[in-house]
This record gives sequence, structure tokens and C-alpha cells, in this order.
Amino acid sequence: MKVFTKTSKWKPARPHWIAVRLLVGSISCLFLLGSRPALAEVDNRLESWTLVTVQKAFPPVSGLTASLDMQWRWTEDANNFVLRPLVGYLFRTGVAVAAGYQFNDTADTDGGHKIEHRLVEQASVRSNLSETVRLSARTRLEQRFGWGDVVGHRIRFQARVVWGALSLAPVRLVLSQEYFQNFNTTDWGPKIGFDQDRTFVGASVQTPWRARFELGYLGTYANRDPDQLNHGLSLVAITEI
Repeated sequence: MKVFTKTSKWKPARPHWIAVRLLVGSISCLFLLGSRPALAEVDNRLESWTLVTVQKAFPPVSGLTASLDMQWRWTEDANNFVLRPLVGYLFRTGVAVAAGYQFNDTADTDGGHKIEHRLVEQASVRSNLSETVRLSARTRLEQRFGWGDVVGHRIRFQARVVWGALSLAPVRLVLSQEYFQNFNTTDWGPKIGFDQDRTFVGASVQTPWRARFELGYLGTYANRDPDQLNHGLSLVAITEI
């Protein structure tokens, strides 16, 4: 054990290692909690996802950020639209916090609509392990106001790895996993326990116009009755203004 004397000085941990420790802790939570139930009867479905994200940083207030997500999801039996504005703060350690609102509109094939409102709070961290490998993790809390009387509470853990070999620049390979856990049971759908997990495998391309595109496969296993295994094509466009 190191003994501190009058001549020795304590040095705070470097911001890089603070981010790495938070990242490792977040990923550990993902693997500890992310055990899905045994596969029983599974309904395989096809779907597609399109996400457009607009981001803005405010130089007068260092670290202050804002973003707007617009997402369209097409499935075999419903279409879904998501609008999610967030306001956040990015620390120099690579840790970011944000909060905002999410609007969900699900249209069934029979013409019916289900509207859900959410309050969202999240914390994320990212770290460059090398010139070619970046790790990131995000924890998100949601308070879900659906078409019943009970507010649903859910937590989401996401881990993401981006690998960009210098020979492939500006193309990078992306792998991410996100786990969803419900804290309670509602009278309009969500049930306590494991809800779903999502796995994305694809490629990311950075353009000279402050925009990035991601394209790949998105697989979702959802705890439903019967369980659902969705296979989707995911397209993401992220731009900074």
C-alpha cells in the first residue's frame, strides 16, 4: 500500500481513465443484467428503421449540447414514428448527460393509432482505446405515459464498439448491443422484467460535410406473447449544425 508523505503529492485520475472506468462499469451492467429468457415460441418478423439525428453544440456555454432524433420504423403489422428532443452537457472527461421528451405514434394496419409520451434521462461515456477502436456506453431511464392509467418505468443499457482500420478510412465497422428492463407492470402493455434487446452490426461512413451515415443489420428480440425476433435493415443519418 502506498504511503503519502509530506513530499508526495496526490494526483487526480486522468480524465481518460475516469471515462474508461465508467465505461467498463456500464458494460458490466449490460452483461450482468442482459440475460434474456429461454427461447420458447418465437415469431420472426421483418422490419426497417430510419433514424435522422440533428446535433448542435453551443460554443458560448462550453459543453452545452442539444439534439433532435426523428425515427421511422416499418413492420409487418404497424408503423412507428418517434420524435425525441434532448438537451445535455458534455464534460471534458467524455461523460455526457442529457434529458428530454419523446413522442411515439404507432399506427396499426387497421388505421388505429397508439400515442405514447416519455420523459427521458440518460448518461453516456466514450473512450478511444487506440487510434482505431472507440468504446462507448449509455444508460437511459424512461418514464412512459401510454394509453392506460399506470406510468411505465424502464431502464436501457447500451454498449457500442467502433473499429476503424486506417486502410478502410473513412469507413468504420460498428457493433452495438442494447438491453431493456421494465421496473413495473402497466395496464397498457409493458410487464416487469426483461423487455427486449437489440443487436446492431454494420458500417459507419464519415463525410466531409459534418454528417455521418450508418447502415447495417438490426436484430431485436422482444419479450412478447409470443416472443418476437425481428430482423431489420437500419439506416442512420447524423449531422451537426
